[in-house]
Amino acid sequence: TDNIIVTAGLTGENGDITVTAGNTCGTSAVSTIAVTVSAGTPATPGSITGTATQCPGVTGLTYSITTVANASTYTWTVPTGWSITAGQGTDNIIVTAGLTGENGDITVTAGNSCGTSSSATLAVTVGNASPATPGAITGNATLCSNSSSQTYAVSVVVNATTYTWTVPTGWLITAGAGTNSITVSPGTTGDNGDITVTAGNNCGTSVASVLVVVVNPRPLVNAGNDTTVCTYDLPITISAIGDANSYSWSNGSNSASTTITAAGTYTVTGTLNGCTSTDNIIITTDPCAGIEENQEVLFQLYPNPSNAVIKITSNSDEQFKYAIYSIEGKLMLLDEMNNGVTSISVNQYAPGKYFTKIGAKVIAFEVTQ
Repeated sequence: TDNIIVTAGLTGENGDITVTAGNTCGTSAVSTIAVTVSAGTPATPGSITGTATQCPGVTGLTYSITTVANASTYTWTVPTGWSITAGQGTDNIIVTAGLTGENGDITVTAGNSCGTSSSATLAVTVGNASPATPGAITGNATLCSNSSSQTYAVSVVVNATTYTWTVPTGWLITAGAGTNSITVSPGTTGDNGDITVTAGNNCGTSVASVLVVVVNPRPLVNAGNDTTVCTYDLPITISAIGDANSYSWSNGSNSASTTITAAGTYTVTGTLNGCTSTDNIIITTDPCAGIEENQEVLFQLYPNPSNAVIKITSNSDEQFKYAIYSIEGKLMLLDEMNNGVTSISVNQYAPGKYFTKIGAKVIAFEVTQ
């Protein structure tokens, strides 16, 4: 007939289809058409390479496959919200990721004139954006030297998976690194600076939140040397020295000096810029009976004034206890006098008025420069 139905051969079984027309008188010349058999529909592409989890709106992302034999084109699809910016029709594309939650599949098929392959698929997700800046850091901003461990914290930041802290030189993070709350060992006096924290995830790191911290010195406080006084000398005044701007004593006094009426241990607390230090003084008493029994004893002090050494003499060779006080009543020295004479170096005392007390006898003297 003038038409035929055929089944093609296999790839490469190429050649000519010919036809002649004939009747009882003879056969015509041949009419010819050359035919070729192509390779067929391409195979399904292999695995798609590229990052499966992306951050929102990231540009310039590449996804690709290995070239498929006999493919002449490739057709890619991306999830809603994503966009292909280059490479459609080739074995690799460049895309821009969608927003958080715009998840789905990237697919690709290989095709030629004979058909289109099945698709290769890569499931992709869009994670959270970089975290916001953490809120205010809570914790003590002003500390004293030798303070105990301190805690600093921020409220939990949405989408943060880690927190990065820094502390001033001399400070040490002892617990909590990577979390929203840390425990630190503070530095010493003058180790001032900033405590900072950033929030982060796989998409980036926030701007830092900052807390300025200051470490103040503790005051120097000295209650004086432990002292023994004659019972009949009570009450006496004791005084603390140092650089505190306020003082309080365990007996209720709120000044640098306090008057005591009995033996005991007395504690003074000094305060400077909110920081405190304490010191103790122990006062013991002695009856000092020998001098009370003999009020006929005479004493002399010389030279007066003096800038080096004074002598105290008596008309008795008994042993007597004596005390030297400042004009403010602070006890400066407590000692014993033997064989009726003693020498006292006063060059370590500041110039001014002083007095010595031996029993009921009080002798004033002056120290000069």
